[in-house]
Amino acid sequence: MDRKDEPEEYTFRWEILAMDGDLGFVRGWTDYVNHEPPRSYGNLWVIRLADDGRATEYTEWYVRTRDATPPFPE
Repeated sequence: MDRKDEPEEYTFRWEILAMDGDLGFVRGWTDYVNHEPPRSYGNLWVIRLADDGRATEYTEWYVRTRDATPPFPE
């Protein structure tokens, strides 16, 4: 199955929740505004970084949410 999101189909925002040594935690919000009905997802990434800053491990969780307007930081 070939599925690709085009840039105008969604918005994505993120914030760094925490860093602990080489481990980072990121929260994100994805809104598919041009989808009928609109849908939103909450995302959590756990990323382990190498000394050069590249990711050596990456885990993502996502869950569909009801509210299409997450509390974005200004």
